[in-house]
Amino acid sequence: MIKLFIIFLLVFALIYVLYMSGLIPITVKSAVMFIGGKSCKKATFTSCNGYMKRIIKLEEGRNYNFKLDARLTGGRMSVELIDKNKQTVLRLDEGNHTTIFKSKHPSRYTLMIRFYSATGEYALDWN
Repeated sequence: MIKLFIIFLLVFALIYVLYMSGLIPITVKSAVMFIGGKSCKKATFTSCNGYMKRIIKLEEGRNYNFKLDARLTGGRMSVELIDKNKQTVLRLDEGNHTTIFKSKHPSRYTLMIRFYSATGEYALDWN
């Protein structure tokens, strides 16, 4: 029983380290169909509800151009960038497709993609 608990803790720690490194996203969603990669940069989906979040690292003092190309036939979706203080510093949706974000300090940000009964596809890019 103790061995099983230790294995569980090691697996949990590995998943946490991979998430905090930005290598894997956390997804809590339901969909009839969802095809997308672990980078969270593009996907095709049908009747999707929920969210995906991924850690991204941005350099200090650099301007980043975020662009959301969403082609939805139903529902809606949004993209948020959240800082370490849990404050939303950027939001993209149907009415706001592009924005420029200046990173004030080198840090990890949480990229949160939310789906509300959404059907269609999206591509997200930043440089």
